[in-house]
Amino acid sequence: MFSKKVEKAFEEADKEKSGYLTLATLRSILEKADQKIRALPATAQVASQEGRYVANLLNQLPDIRSTDFQQQNLKPFLYKHMGSLAYVGGDEAVFDFTGSKPLLDLVDLKPLSGRSAAYLWKSFYFTEMFTGRTKTLLAFDWVRTHIFGRDISRY
Repeated sequence: MFSKKVEKAFEEADKEKSGYLTLATLRSILEKADQKIRALPATAQVASQEGRYVANLLNQLPDIRSTDFQQQNLKPFLYKHMGSLAYVGGDEAVFDFTGSKPLLDLVDLKPLSGRSAAYLWKSFYFTEMFTGRTKTLLAFDWVRTHIFGRDISRY
């Protein structure tokens, strides 16, 4: 899949068919490749989707020691944007669900910031906790911080 494309690019760049590339030729190949790369955002959302994708790929492989991935007929990774949500401190947050199809585009939800976005962020964060113990500790931490403020004596 990807390795065949890389081999083809190197073969096309090796005009003398010597099996070696000059530094200038290698640089031009890498510049062409760099122009085609579309980087995904460095977020937990992307990492989570990529992790699920790799796990599914590994579960589909009949022989994990196989190196011929062309015959496996593997599907490429597709990122599905679910929106962006960021806590900015002081009971303030920002979220943007534009582009997360199809449900939220139907209601035409605009980006939101402020205290209501912070409560939405906290509710999402709270649901990500696994056990009742961590949920309880998190809730008490939020209440304590709201009443007494953030403890900055250790920083």
